[in-house]
Amino acid sequence: MTLVVEEPTGGIPREGPAGEGSEDVPTRHEYASLMSLTADEWLMSAVSADELLLERLSDRGATAVIDALARRFDERPRGRFWWDALRAPTASLHYGGTPEPFRSCVTILERLVGSPSTTVMLVVGLDEQGEGRGAAVWRGRLDVVTEALGGCPAIEFVVTDPAVSWAIFDTHHDATVVDGRPPGIDELPNIRAALDDPRAGGGVARP
Repeated sequence: MTLVVEEPTGGIPREGPAGEGSEDVPTRHEYASLMSLTADEWLMSAVSADELLLERLSDRGATAVIDALARRFDERPRGRFWWDALRAPTASLHYGGTPEPFRSCVTILERLVGSPSTTVMLVVGLDEQGEGRGAAVWRGRLDVVTEALGGCPAIEFVVTDPAVSWAIFDTHHDATVVDGRPPGIDELPNIRAALDDPRAGGGVARP
């Protein structure tokens, strides 16, 4: 099992054995190599490292999911940031000011999806398509999806159900944008209140 140790200066996250710190800073060559990886390559590395039970869809299957997302939710398909042109109504939840942003993101997903054991589709790389790269789609339990994301640097992603009836977009602004009606949609006011509650330090916890 590995964990991601983030450089306090905002450098590239480093992987190290659980329980050990990692103070080393990437060299220029390492930095360039890391930054050249696609979101899908980061995810493949995380899945392989921890032998996670996630299935990567074929190109044909991925295209079907991405086309369904575009038809149902996006006013400007194939733009770089899909979450910036979604069909109303949508809702945004900003978690960047919480003590543990990634943990808050995971908890928001769990509350909106309804259960960590729910099977979802994970879409990555939509923001990279304009750079000659393709998006990819993975399928698996939500708790396995979030474990894999924890082994990656901050990447944009979408979580949707297999029927693509709702979608949760995670953005580089440390915010989630919700479209459609995921199972936990009625939790939105409670999640927003928790994020705004100074007594909780802006954190989000499961009820």
